[in-house]
Amino acid sequence: MKGCEDLPWICSVSNHMWWCSATCDGNAEVLKEKWTSVLFHVTNKHKWNGYTHFHECWHPRLTSAQIRKKKLLKPNTPAYIALEEVVLNKKILKDIEKLTEFCHTGELEVYNSEYLKYCPKREHFSHKGMVAHPQLTALEHNANWGRKQAVIQSGPCAGEARYKVSFPKAQKQWVAKPVKEENPMHMLWS
Repeated sequence: MKGCEDLPWICSVSNHMWWCSATCDGNAEVLKEKWTSVLFHVTNKHKWNGYTHFHECWHPRLTSAQIRKKKLLKPNTPAYIALEEVVLNKKILKDIEKLTEFCHTGELEVYNSEYLKYCPKREHFSHKGMVAHPQLTALEHNANWGRKQAVIQSGPCAGEARYKVSFPKAQKQWVAKPVKEENPMHMLWS
């Protein structure tokens, strides 16, 4: 839409939707209040009145340098009005109630990916192999589950969390992904 070409909040609003769903504890009212609060956040307003359950952003207070880096929206601009129309859309507000039962399938997808590593679909295995491969997958998955983020061991940044930078084709932008601690199963096999 004209005047909205440079709306920098699209990815953040999508992430906000998932955060609302994950943190609403099954309460549809809380979910709606958190969802509509994005209209305050994009204008740099982080506390507000008039809501029953949700009155301020959960993130730490932003520094003035962080605020200068963000492209904040001003109320009554075309970009803000377009965002407001989406966020307050009656159909979306009605459908959003279905997101109260948040269930992230990421762990299941990781398990299935690990399973295919041990038991590729293009190979034939004996019955014993078909029993052993899921067991190997379960052992590796359980060993990997709950690993903490690795930290830098030495140098001026020692003790800080480690990240790697990647460029996923789907997102078409660089993202920083956390690096996990060494896998204990890999240490045993080395």
